[in-house]
Amino acid sequence: MQTFIIYIPIMQLSIAYNSDPDLITALARFPEVREIYGKTDKDVIGGGRSTYLLRTSSKRDISHAVNLAHKHGLEFNYLLNGASLGGVEQTRQGQKKIRSLLGFLSDIKVDNITVASPYLLRLIKAQFPCFKVRVSVFASVDSAVKAKAWQEFGADKICISAIACNRDFKRLAAIRKAVSCELQLIANASCLLSCPYELTHMDMLTRSSSSTDTLKGFCLDYCFLHCSSKRLRDPVNFIRSTWIRPEDLVFYENLGYSDFKIVERGCSTRLLLRRVEA
Repeated sequence: MQTFIIYIPIMQLSIAYNSDPDLITALARFPEVREIYGKTDKDVIGGGRSTYLLRTSSKRDISHAVNLAHKHGLEFNYLLNGASLGGVEQTRQGQKKIRSLLGFLSDIKVDNITVASPYLLRLIKAQFPCFKVRVSVFASVDSAVKAKAWQEFGADKICISAIACNRDFKRLAAIRKAVSCELQLIANASCLLSCPYELTHMDMLTRSSSSTDTLKGFCLDYCFLHCSSKRLRDPVNFIRSTWIRPEDLVFYENLGYSDFKIVERGCSTRLLLRRVEA
């Protein structure tokens, strides 16, 4: 008689780190939580949240967070996910700064790096093989073709575009079928579907979290204000946004998606824990 083994996917959660060490200790009681993700409040690459929205977070703070995460059995995912490198990678000085930052992250034993640039992914795989590399939602991976390209670059995990895909099950199924690497979805994004501000917003957030930003980390986020206004004028946009109800995660798991990311890094510890509990 043949024996068949059925593998049931185990939910994995990646949680935003808000620079509060107490969050790490509290997350340790959730077996689904596998990693936290975060970064210094600004660096040469920039990231997905403006500096002025975040707590001050130095290299020393990140080093402490990595050690604390490992103590509690969690991995740390550092974000180098700026939507644009702004040409910094095309200068010797810029390349030196990038390698210096990656060297620091290697020294403090960061586990994973998230990028939105093929250049960074290939650089990390060639010169810093100690890291697993995730592809950011800022890379706008919204098709099987794009997912396969990133996998060929060496991606270990891809965060699929929430704006294009979270409500499109056929597209999600096609992407899952096309690649063998791990895939991830953002569970509680509030963006509007097919938002025309997407690329502008990504670039704005990247620049306002870069150490070279002329406005020193501040931005008038008119993209967010526009979308918030649209939701308030027509509340149906709250429902048709890209978020996933906790009770609906099973439908995504049935498609082969069991890894979910929870935002935001600017939230309080209490609110982030409430989201994890949900």
